[in-house]
Amino acid sequence: MDNYFPIKNLADINTFIEKTNALHDGYIISVEYRNNGIKISDDAYEFNPELTQLKIRVLITSIYDAVLEMVFENISEWKITETCGDILEACVVFNDKNFIVWSDDKINLHNLERNDSYVIAKKMKWRIL
Repeated sequence: MDNYFPIKNLADINTFIEKTNALHDGYIISVEYRNNGIKISDDAYEFNPELTQLKIRVLITSIYDAVLEMVFENISEWKITETCGDILEACVVFNDKNFIVWSDDKINLHNLERNDSYVIAKKMKWRIL
């Protein structure tokens, strides 16, 4: 059963931040990347980002040790830092291309901090496990 909550507008972002306490005191416990978008045709490689998926699970100790799962699809760019410690306040926004930008810290869209964990994708959905 697909019991995910999609992020499609600002109200969805506000609900996500409220229900997850902005991932405060959260720790990334697993990351799973799937790239089903590479195909070989006529001795060349083609890449379709629409077939990419990134799943991140976060243990959120500020809300009763809940585990949150976020799924991103059609990924433009992502990075999860190896030294990711305690998340103080995650952020989710839409950029000027209407992509979803998630970060484990506050976001400056014109200068995304490359030392933070972040994902830029067309789609995002989430659930508490």
